[in-house]
Amino acid sequence: MLLAMSQGNDGSMCSIHADSPRGVFGRLAMYAAMTPERLVPGVTNLLVANAVDLIVHLGWVDGERQVTSVRQVTGSVEGGQVVSNELWKPDASGAAAPAAPPTPALTDKLERNGFDVEAHALAHGWWR
Repeated sequence: MLLAMSQGNDGSMCSIHADSPRGVFGRLAMYAAMTPERLVPGVTNLLVANAVDLIVHLGWVDGERQVTSVRQVTGSVEGGQVVSNELWKPDASGAAAPAAPPTPALTDKLERNGFDVEAHALAHGWWR
Protein backbone atom coordinates (compact mmCIF):
# COMPACT_ATOMS: atom_id res chain seq x y z
CA MET A 1 0.00 0.00 0.00
CA LEU A 2 2.72 2.49 0.96
CA LEU A 3 4.75 1.67 -2.12
CA ALA A 4 1.71 2.21 -4.33
CA MET A 5 0.85 5.46 -2.55
CA SER A 6 4.36 6.83 -2.97
CA GLN A 7 4.52 6.35 -6.75
CA GLY A 8 3.56 9.98 -7.42
CA ASN A 9 -0.10 9.47 -8.27
CA ASP A 10 -2.47 11.57 -6.18
CA GLY A 11 -5.70 10.18 -4.82
CA SER A 12 -5.05 7.15 -2.60
CA MET A 13 -7.14 6.34 0.44
CA CYS A 14 -7.12 3.42 2.85
CA SER A 15 -8.28 2.47 6.31
CA ILE A 16 -6.32 1.07 9.23
CA HIS A 17 -7.39 0.18 12.74
CA ALA A 18 -5.58 2.14 15.47
CA ASP A 19 -6.57 3.51 18.88
CA SER A 20 -5.37 7.03 18.06
CA PRO A 21 -4.11 9.07 15.12
CA ARG A 22 -0.54 8.74 16.39
CA GLY A 23 -1.07 5.00 16.76
CA VAL A 24 -1.40 4.75 12.98
CA PHE A 25 2.37 5.18 12.57
CA GLY A 26 3.21 2.26 14.85
CA ARG A 27 0.56 0.11 13.24
CA LEU A 28 1.95 0.79 9.75
CA ALA A 29 5.48 -0.01 10.94
CA MET A 30 4.25 -3.27 12.46
CA TYR A 31 2.46 -4.31 9.26
CA ALA A 32 5.47 -3.38 7.09
CA ALA A 33 7.74 -5.51 9.30
CA MET A 34 5.45 -8.50 8.63
CA THR A 35 5.80 -8.26 4.81
CA PRO A 36 8.23 -10.46 2.87
CA GLU A 37 10.49 -7.36 2.53
CA ARG A 38 10.60 -7.02 6.35
CA LEU A 39 10.80 -3.23 6.24
CA VAL A 40 12.38 -1.67 9.32
CA PRO A 41 10.49 1.16 11.08
CA GLY A 42 12.87 3.83 9.75
CA VAL A 43 12.16 2.88 6.15
CA THR A 44 8.44 2.57 6.82
CA ASN A 45 8.37 6.01 8.42
CA LEU A 46 10.09 7.52 5.37
CA LEU A 47 7.48 5.90 3.13
CA VAL A 48 4.65 7.21 5.32
CA ALA A 49 6.13 10.72 5.43
CA ASN A 50 6.29 10.80 1.63
CA ALA A 51 3.02 9.00 0.82
CA VAL A 52 0.44 10.16 3.40
CA ASP A 53 -1.01 13.67 3.65
CA LEU A 54 -3.80 13.32 6.21
CA ILE A 55 -4.99 10.91 8.88
CA VAL A 56 -8.67 11.11 9.78
CA HIS A 57 -9.33 9.24 13.01
CA LEU A 58 -12.76 7.89 13.91
CA GLY A 59 -13.51 7.02 17.49
CA TRP A 60 -16.47 5.99 19.60
CA VAL A 61 -18.31 8.99 21.05
CA ASP A 62 -21.57 8.45 22.94
CA GLY A 63 -22.00 5.02 21.37
CA GLU A 64 -21.40 6.02 17.77
CA ARG A 65 -18.40 6.50 15.50
CA GLN A 66 -17.40 10.11 14.95
CA VAL A 67 -14.38 11.96 13.63
CA THR A 68 -12.13 12.60 16.63
CA SER A 69 -9.05 14.01 14.91
CA VAL A 70 -7.65 15.19 11.61
CA ARG A 71 -3.84 15.05 11.54
CA GLN A 72 -1.48 16.23 8.80
CA VAL A 73 1.68 14.30 7.98
CA THR A 74 4.21 17.05 7.25
CA GLY A 75 6.44 14.99 4.94
CA SER A 76 9.42 14.73 7.24
CA VAL A 77 10.91 12.33 9.77
CA GLU A 78 12.76 13.53 12.88
CA GLY A 79 14.49 11.23 15.32
CA GLY A 80 13.09 8.26 13.41
CA GLN A 81 9.49 9.43 13.93
CA VAL A 82 7.01 10.75 11.37
CA VAL A 83 6.32 14.44 12.01
CA SER A 84 2.64 15.35 12.10
CA ASN A 85 0.37 18.17 13.26
CA GLU A 86 -3.16 17.84 14.55
CA LEU A 87 -5.31 20.17 12.42
CA TRP A 88 -8.64 19.50 14.16
CA LYS A 89 -9.32 18.03 17.58
CA PRO A 90 -12.22 17.92 20.02
CA ASP A 91 -12.60 20.79 22.46
CA ALA A 92 -13.87 20.30 26.03
CA SER A 93 -17.43 19.74 24.76
CA GLY A 94 -16.31 17.24 22.12
CA ALA A 95 -16.95 19.62 19.22
CA ALA A 96 -14.29 20.03 16.54
CA ALA A 97 -11.88 22.88 17.06
CA PRO A 98 -9.04 24.00 14.79
CA ALA A 99 -5.68 23.19 16.32
CA ALA A 100 -2.57 23.77 14.17
CA PRO A 101 -2.95 25.33 10.73
CA PRO A 102 -2.03 23.17 7.75
CA THR A 103 1.41 23.73 6.24
CA PRO A 104 1.53 26.11 3.25
CA ALA A 105 2.11 23.19 0.86
CA LEU A 106 -0.98 21.33 2.10
CA THR A 107 -3.00 24.56 2.18
CA ASP A 108 -2.17 25.17 -1.50
CA LYS A 109 -3.14 21.62 -2.41
CA LEU A 110 -6.41 21.83 -0.44
CA GLU A 111 -7.32 25.28 -1.79
CA ARG A 112 -7.04 23.95 -5.35
CA ASN A 113 -9.78 21.52 -4.34
CA GLY A 114 -12.13 23.99 -2.62
CA PHE A 115 -10.68 24.24 0.92
CA ASP A 116 -11.40 27.62 2.55
CA VAL A 117 -8.49 28.65 4.79
CA GLU A 118 -10.49 31.44 6.45
CA ALA A 119 -13.34 29.06 7.26
CA HIS A 120 -10.81 26.67 8.85
CA ALA A 121 -9.54 29.44 11.10
CA LEU A 122 -13.10 30.42 12.13
CA ALA A 123 -14.75 26.99 12.19
CA HIS A 124 -15.85 25.36 15.38
CA GLY A 125 -17.95 22.32 16.07
CA TRP A 126 -18.41 20.98 12.55
CA TRP A 127 -18.22 17.31 13.45
CA ARG A 128 -20.75 17.26 16.31
